[in-house]
Amino acid sequence: MNAWQQILKRVEAKINKQTFTTWFKPTQFQSLHDDNTLHVSVPNPTFESWLEEHYSEVLRDAIHQSQLGEIKICFHVQPTEENRTAVSASKPPPYQTELNFDSVKNLLNPKYTFDRFVVASCNQFAHAAALAVAEAPS
Repeated sequence: MNAWQQILKRVEAKINKQTFTTWFKPTQFQSLHDDNTLHVSVPNPTFESWLEEHYSEVLRDAIHQSQLGEIKICFHVQPTEENRTAVSASKPPPYQTELNFDSVKNLLNPKYTFDRFVVASCNQFAHAAALAVAEAPS
């Protein structure tokens, strides 16, 4: 049993099953270096930050209970095809330099007019601001 499995065994006893399954099951032992740095792979950056921010104390206790000495855990995001696809999909599209007002995409819905605007308690301020702008002298 490697050091990470020993730590996971202690962590599993401290937190509920669903939390353990969600945040710790997808992790994998990578290596334990001579400088007592335990390298663990995680599926994505969210896992990395969540584990560091919310479970650092639980992990420290588990290391202490496992009698593994002074071990520092370093989480690393494993590059997978799914991660690469997600990163490339999250890039914004290139900026459009010119607006085409004749395009079908830029047509306004004719049923959304001020004549049909329903004033309610949630949008009274917006209605009053729109009227003030419409009545303002140019």
